[in-house]
Amino acid sequence: MLKKLAESLQSRRKAIDPKQGNRLKRSDTPEEGMIFSIRGTRFPGFFIFFGLIFGGIPTFILLGILFGTPDPDSETGAQILSSLFLLPFILVGVSTFSVGVFISLGKTLIIIGPRQVSIRRELFGKTFQTKHFQRPSLHLSFKESHETNGRPSYKLNFEDENTKGKIGIGGSLKEAELLWLEREIKKTLGQGGEEHRGVLDAISKEQSVDFSKVQLDPNYHSKTLTFTKTASGWKARSRTTLFSALSAALFGAVFFLAGLSMYEPSRNWLIDQVPGLHEIFSPEDNSSEEPLLWFPLIFGGVGVIFILSGLFLLNYRSTISKQHARLHRERRWFIFVNSQVFELAALVGLTTKQSGKVNETPRHSLSARFKSGKTVKLINYASAEDTGQIYARLREHLPEGEGLNLPR
Repeated sequence: MLKKLAESLQSRRKAIDPKQGNRLKRSDTPEEGMIFSIRGTRFPGFFIFFGLIFGGIPTFILLGILFGTPDPDSETGAQILSSLFLLPFILVGVSTFSVGVFISLGKTLIIIGPRQVSIRRELFGKTFQTKHFQRPSLHLSFKESHETNGRPSYKLNFEDENTKGKIGIGGSLKEAELLWLEREIKKTLGQGGEEHRGVLDAISKEQSVDFSKVQLDPNYHSKTLTFTKTASGWKARSRTTLFSALSAALFGAVFFLAGLSMYEPSRNWLIDQVPGLHEIFSPEDNSSEEPLLWFPLIFGGVGVIFILSGLFLLNYRSTISKQHARLHRERRWFIFVNSQVFELAALVGLTTKQSGKVNETPRHSLSARFKSGKTVKLINYASAEDTGQIYARLREHLPEGEGLNLPR
């Protein structure tokens, strides 16, 4: 709620004037065309300190486990689990430290040629990343990059028809500098556009979706939503991706097994159930100290929650169908089914709102309102395309003069 309030105040403040700043340079070369460059901040920032602390301490602990003097009372399994537990912290620390070094000492070049736009990143004079975009289909947009002390920073995204080539730059620039960069690049590309009051203003315009203009696609299907024609109308089946379900279950299994292995009774039971674990764990406990009971309970409890979430997502199905003059909504999980039936003649309105984000992409929900005053959520946490296709099939049943209600 506080974040929304801050965004609201941000949108009402005085418009920000785009400013070039000292880190941005523009040059026109006959060989490559117009070049915009962003140099590093020249001083170590938050990312370097965070990476050193977050990755440095676990690295020393891991080196001590692998190359230190072995403890005769320590089990091999405990060492392996400790090493696996430390690896994610080390990877996060190394990645964050690398980002910090690039922000401080690196350089980003935006090269605008006659046919393509290239993004080149350099560190110590060496190019380590290059991306190419087709100039005619290039699209620029602002996205949130990261937060520092609760204050968001933004970046300028480049993408064209090839979605795999998307890249964001300028995450360390000030807002006025980012606005200047976007404006000048669009001028060079010959793309018109209105001036933004600020980055948040540009993001809100970019993310706003006019579902009333969505064209109905009778053969529409996506990873999570599939439409089929039926004798009495149509049917839309919504499902969770298999990758999401298995990832949640696998993540939970790691925590659950770690919790079981921390406590002697559960560890011995686990060894008895899986004979192959005798090679990793000693069935006899030689350690004089056992961890507190609440510690394995926390790990095991977190694991159970994620495993159950994965199992729920694995077999959860939601179906919306039009059968003659009725709208059917069914939610199914294994053998448990919840069904609702509504008269389409009683439909008085549709409401949509943003329900979250996935990889910076907004997700939406669509609700139907009926004459009885009841509001039913038809689809939730869905992409703009999925939401728009559901709306396109229901808008013909709305009373004349009624449309999509966008809550403020």
